[in-house]
Parts: sequence; structure tokens; C-alpha cells
Amino acid sequence: MMGAMEKQLLGFIAGHQGSWGKSALDRLHWQLRRAGHDLTREELEARLEAIRPEFEACNAHLFLCAGKPCQNFSSCPVEETAHRIGDDVGNMPITLTDCQGPCNHGPVATLRVGIRSVCLSGFRRDTDVAAMAAYCSRASKAGTHLIDPANALGLIHQEEDHGFDGGKFAPVAFLLGHHIGTGFCGAEQMRFIKEVRGSWEAGGRFLGLRMSATYGLGEDFKDTHSAYVMVGLNPETGGLESRGYTDGGEEIIYPMMVQPGGIIAFPDRVPHSTGATCAEKRLSPTDGGYREVLELKYPDGRRAVYYEISYTSSLHELVEV
Repeated sequence: MMGAMEKQLLGFIAGHQGSWGKSALDRLHWQLRRAGHDLTREELEARLEAIRPEFEACNAHLFLCAGKPCQNFSSCPVEETAHRIGDDVGNMPITLTDCQGPCNHGPVATLRVGIRSVCLSGFRRDTDVAAMAAYCSRASKAGTHLIDPANALGLIHQEEDHGFDGGKFAPVAFLLGHHIGTGFCGAEQMRFIKEVRGSWEAGGRFLGLRMSATYGLGEDFKDTHSAYVMVGLNPETGGLESRGYTDGGEEIIYPMMVQPGGIIAFPDRVPHSTGATCAEKRLSPTDGGYREVLELKYPDGRRAVYYEISYTSSLHELVEV
């Protein structure tokens, strides 16, 4: 069992994610001497190296700050938080430390996966703790932090404020998660299956959509097409914009409009051999998924639905923006 100094040293190591400079070590040395620990710099460095294996133990390790400021921010005792997270993360060790900083953003934790660590902060509500637990579980199983953060996106601590307003993505948040559906298109009512997976990318700057559709060609053949779409903000207008890349080598850029009822509308490619002059795609959230409609416009002004598909969605968790 670690003593008070060991918890403070482990908190320092975790808070600095395993490496630090001279000024950080000077502050720690001053704090310890002020608390009555008469250590030389050499002795302090030796103590830190002695406890470092605790930080590096196991492929994935969560360090929860049990310092007083963090406990004041938390809605429950840190031991209870550790227990709740432990129910989701399996065998991944959870260790309580003293102050990790940054105290004003508490509660604070550090998740190390492999040689890389991420600071998580501000998990003050029960839903925050659940989101953090889900993130820790997925990251530890994947062996990397390069996963979809889902609800934990806002808990990943950033030292610098990049001036980003994630609320502008609220209208498209229903596209997060895994979605699959079956539809019929064209006059021949050709059956197709489409699968979409949406995740936050670049710290929430983009919504990435990985998609693939399989079409039946007659009785014996199937044709599959794949694409990747990034939904971001146009730097000039500030509005939503999608940039898609197809398996045919095309790059397609469309502005996205938010219509009443939460419908997302944007121009799309006209399907081959339809005789239509333009196409509009509309996405609208539903209970348990969303609906996608492609409508065509013809030279005589007539409009007709080319296909409609309803997706069933399964999220890592209920995503909030």
C-alpha cells in the first residue's frame, strides 16, 4: 500500500504523463519541502524513478486523482467512482493518486495506454463517469487512444483553448455510431443494403462517416461501393459542409442545410440513366436511427423519390453534444 508521499509522486508522474522538465521538478521539490519532507534533489529523483514502474505497469492503466480539489468537484467519493469504472474496464488496473493537476478542471484522471497518456477531466455527472468508463474500456481493448471518443470527447482535457464551438455540429450528431438499413431504388426497385459508421475526428473538428452499400445486380451478382465523408465547417461561411471521397476516385464537396424538423439536406450526384437534372439528399433523425431519402428533379419540373432507406442505429452510448 502506498503512503502519502508515494501517492503524491505517482500523481506527479501521471499528471506529467511520464516525463517532465526542470521547472516542474523544482515545484514538486518545493511542495515536498514545504510539507516537511526534507529531501535533496537527488533523493527526489531517485524516489520518482523507484515509483515509475507503478505508472508503467500493464498495457493500460487508469490513474484517478484523489486530491482534495478533485474530491470537492466530484458528485461521489473517488473510491465509488473507481468502483463504477472498474465494472466496465475489466482487468485494467485503477490506481488512486494525489494531485495530478489541473485542479480547476477536476475531477481529473490520466489514462495510459501503451506509452501514450491522455488526461480526462470534468467528469462530474453520472453520465460523465459512464462516458469515461466506456472510453477507457474501448481504448484499453483497442490498445490505442485512436478510437471514437463518443460521449467522452468533451472530457479529453486540452491545455490550449482552440476556440472551437462544437455545438455547431449538434444537427448532425444523430449520425454518430453504427447504422445499417435496407432499401429499394429506381424504377426496378433494386434492393440494396447500406452501412454507415460515424465518429468524431480531429478532436471533434470533423464528423467522419465511413459508408458502404451493396446492390443486387440481377439474381447472381452483387456490386459494392464505398465512400468516406468528412463533415466540417466551411471556414468562410461557418456553415456545415461535407467533403466526400468515393472508391471511384471522386472528391465531392457539398454545402449542408439544416431544415425545420432537424432535416439535413444537400445536393447529391444524379444516378446514372435516370434522365434527372439534379438530386437532393435528405437525412432526418428517427427513434432508433435515421431516414435517408434521395429525391430527383427532372427537366419538366417533376420531382420523384429515387430511394428511401431507414437505418437502425447502435451507438457506443447515448451521444450528447
